[in-house]
Amino acid sequence: MITFNFKSFTQQPNSMPKERKEAIKKKFQTEDNKKGWYDLERQEAKIKELEETAIEIRQNCDIFLVIGIGGSFLGAKALYEALRDPYQKETPEIIFTGTSLPNDNLTELKHYLKGKRMFINVISKSGNTLETILTFQELLPLLKETAQEDWTKRIIITTNNQQGKLFDFANQYQIKRFTIEDDIGGRFSVLSTVGLLPLAVAQKNIRDLLEGAKKARSEEDLAYAYAFLRDQFYQQGKELEAFVIYDEKLSYFTEWLKQLFAESQGKKNKGLFPVSLLYSRDLHSLGQYLQEGKTLLFETHIRAIQKDKDYNTLEEELQKSVCESHVENQIPSILITMDQKNEWNFGYLIFFFYLSAMVGSYLLDVPYYNQNGVEVYKKKLTKALEKEKITLTSLE
Repeated sequence: MITFNFKSFTQQPNSMPKERKEAIKKKFQTEDNKKGWYDLERQEAKIKELEETAIEIRQNCDIFLVIGIGGSFLGAKALYEALRDPYQKETPEIIFTGTSLPNDNLTELKHYLKGKRMFINVISKSGNTLETILTFQELLPLLKETAQEDWTKRIIITTNNQQGKLFDFANQYQIKRFTIEDDIGGRFSVLSTVGLLPLAVAQKNIRDLLEGAKKARSEEDLAYAYAFLRDQFYQQGKELEAFVIYDEKLSYFTEWLKQLFAESQGKKNKGLFPVSLLYSRDLHSLGQYLQEGKTLLFETHIRAIQKDKDYNTLEEELQKSVCESHVENQIPSILITMDQKNEWNFGYLIFFFYLSAMVGSYLLDVPYYNQNGVEVYKKKLTKALEKEKITLTSLE
């Protein structure tokens, strides 16, 4: 169960005018052709195949490598880190990689992987993502060396159903492939094969994840209220939204949130800039600014109730003290509380934030589903590589 408190530390109303809400719903239903993420039943139809593939992977490798970046990486990594016990040995060990250009860390990873039985899940909707292709290209020889003639059976490619280097590679070598549908954007793909396969390998309950998401879909008024409140803060001059957590295991969840809102709403010189804070840590580094610096932000607190009653009471008092103190500096707070960290709750939260990002984009009058700005540096980099006659992205 998840509770939302939109009123304790802000005087803002939390309901959107009915006419505006109905207009957004109508526009979403009639004009939006990128709403595949809303069709959770489509993903439910794939669960059996995903679970069977996950069992095969778990039974036949020491390490499961997930290669991706951005939306192809952050969602699954976020839930994996939030739900795992970092001190419990895993079988197989799961490693997420590919979030940067090859560097010393990749060299070290290659040394670690040498001689180990691997499965690789390489994820890219376009099938051409530079960082993903480069990382895969670097790790592929190790897989071939270890698996010998069976190397093609130890790769799962998750990409589009039409084109790209990964699509062509999968067809050439008859490699198992899962499809990322055209109407599902990367940052909206956590509840698709992109996120569900790695989580199934990690033995997380992907059925509960989708059930939680369906519940959030049925309670969409909460997401509309949150989106409307965020927009009110923005219209009043707030420039940043700080996602506050109290548990380090939620750190990647806030990384996913930053991508979701920045890529969905940072357009036409509009939008809140998303940042993340970990309390108590950041109270001892940024707390002074938050209490007496510029009042350019508001906070959205995401907290899970702790199992230990005494520690949970301590955390509750910390949150209350922080919110009461920061509101003195005109920094309001929104509170989101999970009764526990589990798949159902995270499925609910993911879909809640999906809806909020969509609704908030309509309020800003920007298209939430594209990210044309991301392509600017890619085009410049491609030209620079061509000028230097550097060819790095072939798969052999």
